[in-house]
Amino acid sequence: MDKHYSQLTLKERKEIEAGLDRGDSFRGIASLIGRQPSTVSREVRENRHVRAYKARRSACRGRNWCKRVGVCAECVREGAYCAGCDARDCRDECPTYADQVACDVLVGAPWVCNGCRKNRYGCNRPNRYVYDAEVAQKASDERRSDSRKGIDMPGEKAEVALAHIKDGLSRGLSPYEISVLYEDVVGVHRSTIYRWVDAGYGGLTNLELERKVGFKPRDRKAPRKPTPHSC
Repeated sequence: MDKHYSQLTLKERKEIEAGLDRGDSFRGIASLIGRQPSTVSREVRENRHVRAYKARRSACRGRNWCKRVGVCAECVREGAYCAGCDARDCRDECPTYADQVACDVLVGAPWVCNGCRKNRYGCNRPNRYVYDAEVAQKASDERRSDSRKGIDMPGEKAEVALAHIKDGLSRGLSPYEISVLYEDVVGVHRSTIYRWVDAGYGGLTNLELERKVGFKPRDRKAPRKPTPHSC
């Protein structure tokens, strides 16, 4: 029997983050959490995010091995390597300046900077992506919530369905009765009708639901009066 697919949990996402930090492969992480390697790869690629990054002025491609000195006419650090100077922008001064290129780690697996040793010693490349379990869980929850919003059917069919729902409610029918009587036209469950009414689609309001309007407000006990012992 095939295993029923389920969404990744926060615990599994934390295992993925820990595996990436260790430098494990997608296959190794997948075997650890009992998922397919393609599931782990897709999860990392879809839920990675750009880490806040402030590039140094010396953002040249050859900064780590550049030995040039005295590039500026008026050097503020005479005799020092220009690559380590933050006083001026290399783009305006050095004729051999070259922009950084995209990192190979980000254009292919593992898609993120987690586990890269350059995070410890410093990396000057732009667009640095990381995978964070908490951020990934929040992004996944937001996508699932957005997918449940709106009406998932063609516009003309939705208009007809909403018209029948509005007509049925005006005649005192419940959402259950509408979903049964107009099954061929409406074609949705009663819970969906309740959600559409609550969202106000097609001009529907909760005032049209007799049971909701007929409910009496719940009696609430008056707060206790303060006594000398409770002060």
